[in-house]
Amino acid sequence: MDRGALFDGGPGQAPADPRILLALWLYATLRGVGSARELNRLCEQHVAYRWICGGGFVKKADIDQVSPPQGGTTVYAPVMESKDPNRDPHTPRDDDSPAVAEWRKRMATDEAKAIYRQRASTAECVNALARNRGLQRFLVRGLRKVKAVVVVYALAHNLMRAVALRAAAAQRVAWSG
Repeated sequence: MDRGALFDGGPGQAPADPRILLALWLYATLRGVGSARELNRLCEQHVAYRWICGGGFVKKADIDQVSPPQGGTTVYAPVMESKDPNRDPHTPRDDDSPAVAEWRKRMATDEAKAIYRQRASTAECVNALARNRGLQRFLVRGLRKVKAVVVVYALAHNLMRAVALRAAAAQRVAWSG
């Protein structure tokens, strides 16, 4: 099966990337989070969950926390515009830590901007999508069983997405022919 179609935005908004859905739910279950409401709260407030979701602007302390030597993450997040219109927001500031200075320089590159655009276009409302499809809480106990539920959810998501994309493609062919 050509999995490329699963990541094609097609009509309407871009689909939620199943890899992000799976990563989010696995990360949550490994840390004992089984509630969709708790996961939603964590996606808004906890740095690690925000990173998985591709979550917007960050604090300098967050970058320091997840970057080496404390963590092993390369940060791809937008740099806020400077209040001073004459200052380039990508230029490191005197009070920036080494990790923040590297992040500013990295995000000035076209490669980093492309990586962030790709991630941002796939990380849409993961929690709401899961809830709307019935994954509100885990009714099983034990890490192995929870992982099995998440894998089945991810597979079902992929299959539903493939069916929808094929139907949309068939409709485009019918309209054009």
